[in-house]
Amino acid sequence: MGVPGAKELETVLTRASLLIVALTVVMWLSACSTSKRQTAYVTTPLNNGVTAFRVNTNTGNLSQILGSPYPTGVSPTAIRVHPDGKFAYVSNAGEDTISLYTIGSTGALTEVTPRTVTGDQPSDLLIDSAGQFLFTVNSAGNTVSSFSIDGKSGTLSQVGTPVQTAGFTPI
Repeated sequence: MGVPGAKELETVLTRASLLIVALTVVMWLSACSTSKRQTAYVTTPLNNGVTAFRVNTNTGNLSQILGSPYPTGVSPTAIRVHPDGKFAYVSNAGEDTISLYTIGSTGALTEVTPRTVTGDQPSDLLIDSAGQFLFTVNSAGNTVSSFSIDGKSGTLSQVGTPVQTAGFTPI
């Protein structure tokens, strides 16, 4: 006979381990679609990168784009594609920045430096439908930052100061 309660403890530890693994491998997905191509971009926080995939619109299969994954800042948390499909933005929570990328004809990303400084731990991004403004949710500072987007270069310029949110850790 084994130790009383050992099986229950083993079950709890196994479930806890699976939860930790599941939380560790969480990836965020943002898709860019045009009439000529469909591309999916996935941030991978544990290796500080963005992986790009071509999406087969008939089968849904993904094939990795040559040169991918692309380096980002520390701990990327979200990626958003500009409405015109020419630029992508990545929030880097580990260094409080936003990376700007140009999107090539194959879907490949090329980073445009320098990175834009934002609030504490940007966890998500939003671009308005006209593509004129980008907003970051800064989870550690409980703020939202606003940036105007230059339509030709994609560069960001901060608009005002970050706005405090009600509650704790906006998402």
